[in-house]
Amino acid sequence: MILVIGGTGTVGSALLPRLVDRRVPVTALVRTGPAEPIAGVRYVVGDAGEPAALHAALTGVDQVFLAMGNGPRQRELELGVVEAAARAGVQHLVKLSAPVADTVAVARLHQEVERAVVAAELEHTFLRPYAFQQNLLRLAPMIGHTGMFTGTTGHHPLNMVDARDVADVAAVALTSRRTRGQALVLTGPEAISYPQVADLLTALGRPTRYLDLPPDRMRQELDHMGQPSWLVEHLLEIQALTRTHRETPTPAVRAVTGHEPRRLVDFLGEHLHAFTTPEVVSSAVSSAND
Repeated sequence: MILVIGGTGTVGSALLPRLVDRRVPVTALVRTGPAEPIAGVRYVVGDAGEPAALHAALTGVDQVFLAMGNGPRQRELELGVVEAAARAGVQHLVKLSAPVADTVAVARLHQEVERAVVAAELEHTFLRPYAFQQNLLRLAPMIGHTGMFTGTTGHHPLNMVDARDVADVAAVALTSRRTRGQALVLTGPEAISYPQVADLLTALGRPTRYLDLPPDRMRQELDHMGQPSWLVEHLLEIQALTRTHRETPTPAVRAVTGHEPRRLVDFLGEHLHAFTTPEVVSSAVSSAND
């Protein structure tokens, strides 16, 4: 039995049907029952910080996929899961982690949890993806209404990976022994800068431009949007890292899954509707006809 913690998250929601397709028994620990349950998945409703819910979810489980959303409780919750998994006799834990970066707080958190997994003598696979292509959808409202988006990365290339590729790797890790003991850095097929993202959207039919801001101005923008302070600092740290550490793709997705990682241009094309509002389309058509 495989337990997926974070089954409604970006990777977990893609992982569950992959495990069902492989005909392995799977349980998902979720805070609220899903609106559309996946046939073949056993759901346990509860918080990973609740001992009774975690115990119920771990009963009969020999492997765990651990993915927690970034947040103030992440360290506490993940360390609690590791401790409970070791007590329950879990044989293998696959942790969604992050590339090593001592200057980024959330990366340091992931390294601490990885060390706890090793100290608990759990067999493990650490998945260290860079930013998900899906994160660009958070920019869709701004792009849809203004035709632009902001950041602090300049022309520095960023590794981005489709969360579905991460789920593909996780499915292999949970259904074979090939990746055990490994830490896999997961990327897409190419590193792409934000100005290039704007160019891709433009070429796909959604005219877009990128505006680079100084970090202090970006912090003001994020504060004005009402983002929590921990998230503001996280975003600024991640974007600062691109200016000091060159990001290059890795072959890990292809090596594990046998298929090439999904391209960003294909992801953008698939979700192009999200970046375009009817008002923007109407305005663009009117401008073209003037």
